Amino acid sequence: MGDFACDPSLRRRGAAALVRLALALGAAVAAHAPADLAAQPAAGAEQAAKDLFEQGYAALERKDYDGACELFEQSLAALERAGTHLGLAQCEEGRHRIVEALAHWRKGLALLPKDDERLAPGAERMVALDQRIPQVTVRLPPGAPPATAVALDGDPVAIGVALSVNPGEHELLTTAPDHVDKRTSLTLEEGARREVVAERLERVAVPVEPVDPDLGDGQRMAGWVVEGLGLAAAAAFAITGGVIVANAGAIDRECPDKLCTAKGFDLVGRTRTLNVVNAVMLGVGLAGMGAGAVVIVTAPSAPSAEPAAAVKVMLGGAF
Repeated sequence: MGDFACDPSLRRRGAAALVRLALALGAAVAAHAPADLAAQPAAGAEQAAKDLFEQGYAALERKDYDGACELFEQSLAALERAGTHLGLAQCEEGRHRIVEALAHWRKGLALLPKDDERLAPGAERMVALDQRIPQVTVRLPPGAPPATAVALDGDPVAIGVALSVNPGEHELLTTAPDHVDKRTSLTLEEGARREVVAERLERVAVPVEPVDPDLGDGQRMAGWVVEGLGLAAAAAFAITGGVIVANAGAIDRECPDKLCTAKGFDLVGRTRTLNVVNAVMLGVGLAGMGAGAVVIVTAPSAPSAEPAAAVKVMLGGAF
């Protein structure tokens, strides 16, 4: 029994067990009680909550802020009272969590009657705390990637909106699709008003499939062969064209007045054949040179190494 009385953690666990037992008994009674009685808290639960509250203030006086907050939270879970919120406000302030402290001051004062003597000093305390709370506004740099998001200590941040945070170290996480996440440390002093521009993000490098150089060389070789055939056909076109021009003069001599000699008839026949060959060589030459050029130009080559594109850029003692 002496150990229980001396060990604060044992007392807290024992009180919490009493709260759970009292709540269970209260729920059972309320289920069979009239409506007006069921709306009232069970006497056992209220007493257990009050005991936890008093233990919390005892811990607060010892500056055991963690223990005090734990006891006040257990008491508040059993029964909400203004004094419990005010106790939590003081222990949270002792833990340098002044954002949470201010929230409990507001809740506690809102539950007090209008003539309560704790209202005036509590309001003064709220004003003092509000001036100590740092505020940070996060903005994105120009040209930030679409869907860029920023989180402060794991919580999403509204861009361009002042955010109240506790003083101390914080971490900004900036993210965007297809970009590398960026973490930035941020230190805020009490009362600071800061604007922070998120750093630019680097685009994720897209891996390039390696190209077999032999494949490109083979295609280029084939292209040059086709190109050579086209040039050869073009040369044949030029040669046959020259022969046709020469034959035209001979035909004029061998066929005066459209009356041809035997030699003239032979020249006319050969020239007609050459005309067909000449037209075919022109088509083959143009097609071969054009196709060869396309095959050569489209042959795959090993990609040149280029740096990845960077987009620089997601913080009352009464119960």
